[in-house]
Amino acid sequence: MITAHHVPLAEFCFHHYLNALFRRHFHALYLDGHVPEPDPDTPLLILPNHSSWWDGFFIFFLNRRLFKRKIYLMMLEEQLRQNRFFRLLGAYSIDPGRTGAVRQSLLYTRFLLNRSGDPPAVCVFPQGVLLPWQTRPVTFQPGVDFILRHLEKKIQISLLGIRIEMLNQQRPDVFFRFSPLQTIRPGDPFSVRETSLILGQMLDAMAAGIVRGKRGMCLFQGLASANDRFRIRKQPEGGP
Repeated sequence: MITAHHVPLAEFCFHHYLNALFRRHFHALYLDGHVPEPDPDTPLLILPNHSSWWDGFFIFFLNRRLFKRKIYLMMLEEQLRQNRFFRLLGAYSIDPGRTGAVRQSLLYTRFLLNRSGDPPAVCVFPQGVLLPWQTRPVTFQPGVDFILRHLEKKIQISLLGIRIEMLNQQRPDVFFRFSPLQTIRPGDPFSVRETSLILGQMLDAMAAGIVRGKRGMCLFQGLASANDRFRIRKQPEGGP
């Protein structure tokens, strides 16, 4: 497998590149619901749904914007071999086609959560594949349970709902929602099925909120859309 190798200069450059990328491609990024405040002394495991090519970029952005931790993100080995730069940002690989390689990647994930030092943020896409956000039920791969077995220290888990929507702007809006933090200690039971159901319910709640016009806190504003640039202002009555 390919392990992560953080390089601060690469992270600094990527941050500016990511801002430019988001500015061109999205109208705005919104956080629906509360801002999570994980224990700074406890590792954080983020479990998002996975429905777009952009999801890994969103994780890097959210970590820098909200958590400011050293981030690790599991990525398909085929893609990481083609884009090795992401290794310098904290990406590491998994090869779902080889059982031994999968086990090695899961053990590496567990190692990241267990090791001493500054507590990291680790992101694993528990569905294992790209699926439309409306796919129900949301199903987690068994690797999540494997990671959480034999923990040596407590960690915190937050589910993350991600949705990209084309609404009344030229560019799409992106919506995020975090679940309340769940603290898991060594030996604590963890239900993969129950957790996957909660993520599905979160995505349904996000959909209902978007229909009602709910946006949440704006985390990032992109370039003005065509309808913003060319909007004709209504002249006041009696004006020229």
